[in-house]
Parts: sequence; C-alpha cells; structure tokens
Amino acid sequence: MFKAMMDERYRMAESYSGADRFGNYRGYYTFEEKDLMKKKLHEMKNRDRRAYDELMYEFEGTNKHSRGYSEHFTREEAEMAVHRMENVDGTRGEHWSFEQAEKFINAYKLDIPYIEYADFYYLINMFYSDYKRVFEKLGININKNYGNIECICDRIIGEKIDFEFPSVGATENAILASCLAEGKTLITNAAREPEIIDLQNFLNKMGAKIKGAGSSKIEIEGVKKLKDVSYNIMPDRIETGTFLCLGAINNSSNIIIKKADSTHITPIIDKLEETGCKINIKKGKIEITSPKKIKAVDIKTMPYPGFPTDMQSIFATLLTTAKGTSVVVENIFENRYKYTQELIRMGAKISIEGKTAVIKGVRKLYGANVNATDLRGGAALVLAATVAKGTTKIENIEYILRGYESLDKKLMKLGVNIQTKL
Repeated sequence: MFKAMMDERYRMAESYSGADRFGNYRGYYTFEEKDLMKKKLHEMKNRDRRAYDELMYEFEGTNKHSRGYSEHFTREEAEMAVHRMENVDGTRGEHWSFEQAEKFINAYKLDIPYIEYADFYYLINMFYSDYKRVFEKLGININKNYGNIECICDRIIGEKIDFEFPSVGATENAILASCLAEGKTLITNAAREPEIIDLQNFLNKMGAKIKGAGSSKIEIEGVKKLKDVSYNIMPDRIETGTFLCLGAINNSSNIIIKKADSTHITPIIDKLEETGCKINIKKGKIEITSPKKIKAVDIKTMPYPGFPTDMQSIFATLLTTAKGTSVVVENIFENRYKYTQELIRMGAKISIEGKTAVIKGVRKLYGANVNATDLRGGAALVLAATVAKGTTKIENIEYILRGYESLDKKLMKLGVNIQTKL
C-alpha cells in the first residue's frame, strides 16, 4: 500500500481559497468562506487593532468602490487585504508578494492557509493526471480524501503506459510500481533524464529487469522480490549547474567542481558559454571562469535533453546582472516565477507575462529580507545574495536545505560569508 500524507492544515485550504474541492478557482469567495476567514482575523483583534480594522474593511464583504455589501468579494480584493497587512517590522507596502505577507500572518499566528493552497492544489492536480493514470492502469485504486492520497491494491498487473508528456516523476513512479508487478510493463514517451537511467541501474542491481531507460520506451518485466545492495548514485546535475552559475554571477571568478558529469548538463554549459564564461572540462571535473560582465542570453525550458526547468530560476538570477535584456520561457511547469518578486526586492528588473520572463540586467543587486518560495527559487536567492551589496536574510531555508547538502559549508569554502539558522 502506498500512502502520501499531506499536512493537516491543507484540509482547511478549500474554505479560504475560493477554490472548489477539485482545486478549480471560482474567482470569488462565498459568505461562508468569508466568515471562516473572519473568525481567524478576530483572533488578532486584541493584538493589533489598527491592522485588524483595515483588514476587516475588505473581509466584511465590501468592494473596492463602496462600503455597501456585495454578494461576494473577488480574489483580487482578498489579495489586497492580505497585501495591506503590516509586516513584523512595522513597514507597509501594497506591492507585497504573497510570500512577504505570509510573514505577517505567521507572526500573528492567524493560521490562514490562504497563501499556500495554490501549490497544494497544483500538486494534487498533477498527481491526479499522469500519476493517477499510471497507478490505475497497473490495477492500483486511488482514493483522495482532503489532504490524504491513498494508493491501494491486492496486486499490481503489468500494462502498457503511454504518457502524453514525458514526466520525470510519473516515469519514475511507473518504473517503481512495475518492477514488482505481475507480467510486463511497457512505458512509451517516457522521460529520458539521467536520473531515470540511474534508477534503472540501481533497481537492476537489486534484481529488477528493466531496459530502455534514457530512451522514450522503457520495458519492465516484473520480479517477485528485490535484494539489498550498495550503490553509488550519480552526481546531482542541478547542484552542479547551481555552482557553475555561482561562478558565473561572481565576476572574474574561478570555480572547479569535482565529481561532476558534464554530459548531464550540456544545455547549461552551452548557455554559460554564450554568456561569455569559459568552461574547461576534464575527467570528473568542470572548471568555470567568468568574465568581468556576462552577456544576456535567452533560455527556454524543455524536457531532457533540453534546458532543465529546475535550472530556470537559478539561471534567471544570473541574468539579472547581465549586460542587456534576456528572455526566459518556462515550458514545463506553471507558477514557477514566484521567486522573481523576491529578486525584484533586491533590485532586479523582471517583468512576467504568462510563461515568459523578461529580465533587464542591472549593475548591482542589493541585500534585503527575502523569502524562499521553493527549493530552486531559494537557491536562486542565495546566488543573488552572494553578489548583492549589503546583507541578505533569507527565510524558509528548509526548502533550500532539502535539495543542497552542506550548502553553507561549500559556500564558505568559496569565501562566502554565510550563516544558517533553522
């Protein structure tokens, strides 16, 4: 039985988000939803009356043009109310991002999951597309109940699985579920990332029968059991790319990365060379030397072997100080530009239109209090902080540490003045 447990507080997300139970936005909030929000806001009445009064103006059902009650208030009006909250340091700003406003909510312990529901429903909907189809094809029953997803079956039966999009996670889960299935499984339009090959090699060493990883077609013949093994996993190509970009963003610097595989990051190396960086590849080592000023380049994320989506935010941060204007196009995931609002606070010039980000290079970034919105977005802020004038404080570093082992120690070896505190 496979069971994915979600945080309990997400069970309340539907009540505040203006989204129905399938995660679809209605664009407005009902009075019932509004009343639930008001209950939470009443908790702050005795703590900060001024902020409470201003917030209640929006949540009482008024619109932006009058104090008369409307049948509902829009999502935009609710956002305005959140943005008008005071930060913990007493400053104000109607231009705040949701992530910045969340600091205020957390400081007053309002426990409003309004900020976080979008990512939650995105993950649920992603699971309920490719993942759901994969598991159901293999005979696994899917049950969803608020924040819980349960995958239950008596046995797994091999089947043909055809992906509409070559999803890495869905391909990996299909392989994992099929290696102990009864019969054969054929996966077509599979993801071709190096991690898929590494997973195949690992499972085959355990006794699985898998072939084809690295191509669009993977065949798995189920076995009855797997054995314990010792296995050295491949180098993290995204971490390698991150440190290469760290070398590139720090003008006239030189970094050597050991135990790296350059064949896994060809698109990243190509783009770094376009910016004017010099790359020297030796066996198991990659050396980067950056120019005094990098040049602007355009990137667009694509499935492997294209430019990786996990490097989008990191490379975009590099381009904030490039000479000229760069265009970044995100073709893999939606809502992956949240980090740009934090970079803008540091002085970056970035405009977003749909899946496209236009970045006008600036001479300098400036230290600020910023918030890691996700793993790669957080890593991007670390890169920006290394060249920013002044001190940068990054909140929610748990996101970053989840994907970068001993990041602070590695940065200190390179001369970065960094302190981490959980």
